[in-house]
Amino acid sequence: MKNEFKIMAEIFKKKDKASQFISTLEDKMMKLGQEINESEEIEAIVTQAFTAQNTPTMRLFTDNSLVAGVLNQMGIENAVNSEKPEVYGFISSDVEALQNYQDAHFFYLVQEDDPIFDNLADNPAWTNLDFVEKERTYQLPGDMGTFAGPLSAERLAEEIAAKLN
Repeated sequence: MKNEFKIMAEIFKKKDKASQFISTLEDKMMKLGQEINESEEIEAIVTQAFTAQNTPTMRLFTDNSLVAGVLNQMGIENAVNSEKPEVYGFISSDVEALQNYQDAHFFYLVQEDDPIFDNLADNPAWTNLDFVEKERTYQLPGDMGTFAGPLSAERLAEEIAAKLN
């Protein structure tokens, strides 16, 4: 994200403004992270969740995503690791695979009209997950940009901090 932002700033001859904005954004994310990390180290998983052909589907964001970059800047560890960088910055998964991330805080983005989590309410693969039982699940706005630029990154950081404070 930062590289693309800097390239656009160079094209539009706004390098100084872009550098200042990125610096301010990084400081803000670090401060938000410090406010929530005072009591413990935090590991998180962020997913775009949706129903596809009546099947709950999760896009788990990997370390080469904008989402993981925001987490990292906030001092939060991304729980989702992949052996190689993923083309789109996520891996597709199902509910059963979430058992590998039970110690994490679970953040999810879902469209308002998608009943994915209502449909999982009676599914033991979901209800028996540690982060579900201990109420470490947090809904983020479904309209958030997870493949966008600096303003989306700032909003994501603010939303995550608000959920954890």
